[in-house]
Amino acid sequence: MVLNFKDYLPLIDQFKDFYLSRKHLVSLFDNGEIKFFQNGESLHYNEKVKGKVEIVFEDKNEIIPCSKSLNIIYEDDDYLLVYKPRGMLIHSSEDNDALVNCLSYYFTQQKYFTIPRINTRLDRDCEGLVLVSKNILTAAYVDYLIRERKIIKKYYVAVKGHFSKPSGKMINYISRDRHENKMIVSNHGKIAKLSYKVLKTSKDYSLVDIDLETGIKHQIRIQMAASNHPVVGDDVYGKGDKTIRLQCYKISFFSIFKNKIIDVIIPISNKLKELFSYE
Repeated sequence: MVLNFKDYLPLIDQFKDFYLSRKHLVSLFDNGEIKFFQNGESLHYNEKVKGKVEIVFEDKNEIIPCSKSLNIIYEDDDYLLVYKPRGMLIHSSEDNDALVNCLSYYFTQQKYFTIPRINTRLDRDCEGLVLVSKNILTAAYVDYLIRERKIIKKYYVAVKGHFSKPSGKMINYISRDRHENKMIVSNHGKIAKLSYKVLKTSKDYSLVDIDLETGIKHQIRIQMAASNHPVVGDDVYGKGDKTIRLQCYKISFFSIFKNKIIDVIIPISNKLKELFSYE
């Protein structure tokens, strides 16, 4: 990675716009996981610099690789967007065939000497786009975007029943159920916000387009169930067979590294189509 710094400042002060803390940066440098070069000469993080600086990342990747193929939808020097299929875990499983294991193998094949950092998540039985950062700096920036709700994530979801209004907004508080291993809508906890728009209906179901404004585990499934429209196939918050009809079809955000909006949209999945009339 090469960054062009416009101001003559100590290198450690140049990273404030990328949301990597000074403490973290010093730790990475001291551990040899990040190195700086200008005109072929190595730099200390306290040296004053201006102009182009090469940044080299050398993570200690201890993730067990898995050679399963990946469906990569978008890739640049900093990020990739991969399609996670239904049934695949995000993080390491006993069989070491989770998405992170497959990404570890891909990174090794591509000679990326970094750990794949998965910024967004999807439940095992859901499918769709997942955002992955190629290094700690790009990951820190996306984490900031997520905290500040500056990343757009949209979903196609099939739910039971029909809505009284064609569109709307849901605002709830979500907390852990004290009696069962799941989350529930309650009078306290983390605030959860989403907007929905009905796209199609069938005899028993509605296809909704959901814009997720917050990122709480199982949020869509919890809020849909609380509105008496559980996600089709959800056996935790509804009554289903684990074939959850939920797909992340859009991720959009501004990349400070490329100075452009990365906007990726994919078609609706066959599992959702089969519940509705699609040509």
